[in-house]
Amino acid sequence: GTPKWGLNDVRPRDFERHLQVAADQGWSFVTPAEVLAEPDKQQLALTFDDGLTSVLTNAVPVLRHHGIPATAFVVTGWADHAPPGFEGLVLDWPGVNALGDSGLTLASHSVTHPDFGRLGPAEARRELEESRERMRQMLGIVTDEFAIPLGQSGNWTEAAGQAAARARYRTVYAQSVNTRPAGTIPRT
Repeated sequence: GTPKWGLNDVRPRDFERHLQVAADQGWSFVTPAEVLAEPDKQQLALTFDDGLTSVLTNAVPVLRHHGIPATAFVVTGWADHAPPGFEGLVLDWPGVNALGDSGLTLASHSVTHPDFGRLGPAEARRELEESRERMRQMLGIVTDEFAIPLGQSGNWTEAAGQAAARARYRTVYAQSVNTRPAGTIPRT
């Protein structure tokens, strides 16, 4: 967890308990692609946003202990330089690389974590293309997965969806299930 942010904070002990409850109820842990391929199976895909240090220090040991796959969506500009107040909370490139080395799939979450609902088409395209390119430069990864920052229907526009397609993202995840933007995949 990241207690300083005061949201989405789960202690490692509770995280491990949540995983056990899911396993006890018959859920299996797979990648997002596997969930998409077989949506009617009782499967969970774990994802983490932003490239937070706590994912590496707290979540990864639990995931590795139980052999559970996960995906981390990385804000590439934060890996380049932590924003003021985020020092120590977000991973630099060696830290992001360590996530990949630990077995997590790495994918894009933009350059600066903007609200795409407020961006013009050119700025949306820049965020999408530069994030994808930076991951290729720094990690040798060519990703086609993108998670919308903030993730709600108002945080994405049709123009952003078109920019994502032009930037060669095949899968765009939104947090809302029932009100997600057209062309996105639900993620809760």
